[in-house]
Amino acid sequence: MKRILLMVAYNILFVPYYWCKLCYYASHVEKYTEEERYKLLRFIDNRAIKGGRIHIDVHGQENIPKENGF
Repeated sequence: MKRILLMVAYNILFVPYYWCKLCYYASHVEKYTEEERYKLLRFIDNRAIKGGRIHIDVHGQENIPKENGF
């Protein structure tokens, strides 16, 4: 719970703007390419990770297909 509060506290000014931007991207899918949408999601995720001071360990990444995700 403390980690989530820390994440919100560090990104309090960031959240409203990017929430609206994320909703806009979701409602106008035809306007943005898949790469642009994933770029926005990666940016938001990275801000949340930095704000919450989270370290993510990845195991089994070699099993994910290189093309077309899964």
